[in-house]
Amino acid sequence: MCDIRLWMFTTQGVARAMRILIFASQKGGVGKTTSALNITHLLAETLAARVLLLDTDPNGDSARWADRARAAGVQLRFDYTAETDPRLLGHVREVAEYDVIVVDTPGARESAALLAVVRHADAVILPSPPAALDLAGLARTVRDVVRPSGVPFRVLLTRVDPRSIPRAEQARTDLVEQGYGVFSTIIRSYAAHEDAALAGVPIGAYRGRYASEADLDYRRVTAEVIRDYVTGDIR
Repeated sequence: MCDIRLWMFTTQGVARAMRILIFASQKGGVGKTTSALNITHLLAETLAARVLLLDTDPNGDSARWADRARAAGVQLRFDYTAETDPRLLGHVREVAEYDVIVVDTPGARESAALLAVVRHADAVILPSPPAALDLAGLARTVRDVVRPSGVPFRVLLTRVDPRSIPRAEQARTDLVEQGYGVFSTIIRSYAAHEDAALAGVPIGAYRGRYASEADLDYRRVTAEVIRDYVTGDIR
């Protein structure tokens, strides 16, 4: 794990067109960290790029997962670090060592870390289950944090019961009608997600039941992220 305090203030400018992608939700339990971890892993696997996962959550779940993965012998192609100090996070755009920085933010209503980094982002990815209470929390995050920042954002529907795909599709239609961008891919809910996290491995390295289906969902959404937020024009 690299030390963000060591290099945060020593870089001079940005050497290339770096992308900063933020995963945000002010409600816990929506699949935010799971999505950030798996998409970061797939970005690093797919792209010939230098990728950093930045964990700004005081709980440190992303960094602990990466520590477990390395301890289990998983080859991670990305660097990772943890930082919660809003003063340092406000300088994230000055980091020149990486092509893509993925930021996992706290799942809390009041987050100084989220406010510090969101204005520097190229895009905000908002994971949310399609249930009414989760979508209400999503709306608050968009209203209070994302739209005031002016940063492009897109909703990622997560934890979708595979038996209730039509309900998720209706939620997507409703969100689009409300003016929200929504990923075409939905993340279906499988026990394999939790089992892989407990094992300290990306879903693509897990060999349990329905792991291939869970991995496919994240590969599809990662392709959308690369197309629209890494190699393409931000929108």
